[in-house]
Amino acid sequence: MTPTRNGEVSGEEARKKKQALLVFVKLPVAGRVKTRLQPTLSPALAASLYRATVDDVFTALERPGRWGLFAFFSPTEQERAFREWLPGSTRLVPQSGTGLGERLANAFEWSHAQGYSRTIIVGTDMPTLGSDVLSDAFDALERADVVLGPSTDGGYYLVGLKEPRPELFEDVSWSTPEVLEQTIARIDDTGATYDLLPERTDIDTWQDALAVLEEIVSEDPDGEARLAPRTRALLTSLLEEEHERAE
Repeated sequence: MTPTRNGEVSGEEARKKKQALLVFVKLPVAGRVKTRLQPTLSPALAASLYRATVDDVFTALERPGRWGLFAFFSPTEQERAFREWLPGSTRLVPQSGTGLGERLANAFEWSHAQGYSRTIIVGTDMPTLGSDVLSDAFDALERADVVLGPSTDGGYYLVGLKEPRPELFEDVSWSTPEVLEQTIARIDDTGATYDLLPERTDIDTWQDALAVLEEIVSEDPDGEARLAPRTRALLTSLLEEEHERAE
């Protein structure tokens, strides 16, 4: 059975696949993505880096049979562009809501309505995010109501729920160092249980990008494991150009 155009799945497929992975993604338009990388990078280069991280994330997380993979995309009128860009097995669902909190809450509601009992949402700022991390996150939802992947900037790179909890995403100071702390406080207020994954760095600033490149090279010195190859190649090239200009 195949999904409908808007990403809905059949009842039979929903029963077979209890785990859903939702990836929030934007089009790599210069000046509209990774703006905190500027002025170190030009808008065009920042968009190229964003595209590289997205490609690496979807390559690593495309695991048919382990979870249902959905791209929650924005802008919503650009579905054709996303279909031409992302892997063919990825099902597309437009984001809905006026802010990040509302979009997250609506995405969890959508997944629950499709019959998924464990749902994880990630972004595309962490090219080193692999299937092992996702497996650990889904396992965490066996013993806790909520799972969070803390990022070094005080936010989180992953959030997973067994059922919708819109109250967790209300009145959060998004894009600040208080995001994780505020979210945990809301979880405690509801009496829900939570589990935390290891802290990791996602790419928001140029220093973040350098830290992620160091992580990639440390874990995959020779590049044989193909860990985030597109991100690695682009960042390595940018550093080489920087060194050449400095000489």
